[in-house]
Amino acid sequence: MSLESSATSSSAVTEHYVTCFDHHFLLQGLALQESLQRHQPGSFLWVIALDETVERQLGQLQLPQMAVLPLWALETAELLAAKRNRSWPEYIYTLTPFTFDFVFARDAAVSRVTYVDADVFFFRNPGEVLRELEASGSEILITPHGFPPEREGMAAEFGHFCVQFLTMGRSSRSSEVRRRWQEQCLASCTTSPEQRGQVYGDQKYLDIWPETYGELVHVTTRPAEMLGPWNVDYYQAQAGGDHRPVLYHFHSFRIFHPRWIQLVCGYNPPAAAPFYTSYLETLDRIDRQLAERGIGRSCVPFSGDRWWLPRLGWRLATGRATVRHWPRRRVVRAAALQEFPPWESSPDPASNCPP
Repeated sequence: MSLESSATSSSAVTEHYVTCFDHHFLLQGLALQESLQRHQPGSFLWVIALDETVERQLGQLQLPQMAVLPLWALETAELLAAKRNRSWPEYIYTLTPFTFDFVFARDAAVSRVTYVDADVFFFRNPGEVLRELEASGSEILITPHGFPPEREGMAAEFGHFCVQFLTMGRSSRSSEVRRRWQEQCLASCTTSPEQRGQVYGDQKYLDIWPETYGELVHVTTRPAEMLGPWNVDYYQAQAGGDHRPVLYHFHSFRIFHPRWIQLVCGYNPPAAAPFYTSYLETLDRIDRQLAERGIGRSCVPFSGDRWWLPRLGWRLATGRATVRHWPRRRVVRAAALQEFPPWESSPDPASNCPP
């Protein structure tokens, strides 16, 4: 990724995406943008800057094909009221259904927006999935979790659909769906185990969308293009082991110390090794470029949990987590990944860690 400054308007591009992150996830957010521009050049990413630090950092970088919307300028009275009665992660979930309107309100030329989680990384052009939406005649695209048969029961707890990649049009019909989703998320975005089955963050509400909204909503028929640690082994086995999806969701990837990374938690997917190798190489390169700009490596420490170290040790001992040392200014070749060769660049320019 080149971190050269450039003032860019969004009016001449066709596809708009929106994500949100704070300074702890700066590296992942920049990796998302790099992968998007590599595989869908000319697309535009709107970033909801969740704190003033990342707002300042992104302002310093002035990246092309990106606009930064500071959260403080977007929060309404109802959002601020919700902010006071829930945790920070739950508040971020609450923001998701509002992100579309944040963009629509700032650019009248935008006809549709795709929300993307900041820990998503593209390996192919996401336009392939959006063309499927266009062919369906629908205005909203949602993606199933694609749980493999042995994990199908997880859908009842965490939802049949994953918010990781979700497209909405500007129309009044789509707006009605958004407003209902906003009301639900304002009421609750809890991840409490006691509430699972009814509510899980922002995504359990999507379970009824296909039946409730009918032809307005299209469920992608290509779950193998939307991989994550919970399903990658299953779909890679079906494809013969060498399938490159449209995206991989680096769920539970966490830089918890400037020198240590949790690659994954809750799963141990060997088929995902090439994805992690590519991702680590991208993060390492961006990290070195940020260092040249005087921006230090951000991390998300396991704060607020006095038992985090023994908990992490138990996950490591039982194969439910993978942790690697990450020195500065050199490409990481994690021991568990060395047997898998890295893929060449494409030619086209929480305690139980659920999905």
